[in-house]
Amino acid sequence: MKTRPVLTALALVVVAALGVWSFWTNVLDPHPAGAPNVVAETGGSPLPQVLARLPRVAELSGEQGLVSVEELHGTSLGEGFDAAWVAEYEGGGRATVWVSKSVREIDAEDLMVRMTDRIMEGDSPFSQPMPIEMQDVPAYRLEGMGQVHYYFRSGVYLYWLGIDAPLAEDGLGELVASALALQ
Repeated sequence: MKTRPVLTALALVVVAALGVWSFWTNVLDPHPAGAPNVVAETGGSPLPQVLARLPRVAELSGEQGLVSVEELHGTSLGEGFDAAWVAEYEGGGRATVWVSKSVREIDAEDLMVRMTDRIMEGDSPFSQPMPIEMQDVPAYRLEGMGQVHYYFRSGVYLYWLGIDAPLAEDGLGELVASALALQ
């Protein structure tokens, strides 16, 4: 009966190894450099095809999306930042949506707080953020650069919508509904 302790020890080693591997691949290094953006490649964009009756005419994802969103902020967004998308909508109006995806919800929340703090400093082209709520999702409304802007977090995703004023309320409602559908 000496095989039972050996098999038990082997099973424990295998379980421990799988636990370490799972923690490494899902928490510490979920998307190593050069790894494909599976969400973007499979058409799993967090962006709707149509927003406030405006068709999506362009989208950036993968490395281009990451670079575009970071350029928008003028600085690196920091650790925990996983993926990004930018979409343009046109036809009887104009809208742009920027989306960042963080590894964890706390990272997305931290990014939202940092954005709000930076805007509140007054060195941006936007009015002071005004807290609002849409479909039980806390959001902020701003104005600037000829459009109405909103930003909000849904899970690990952080959304920013810049949209022409006549389409603003419909656009925000549709974008929030789309974000909630991802949950």
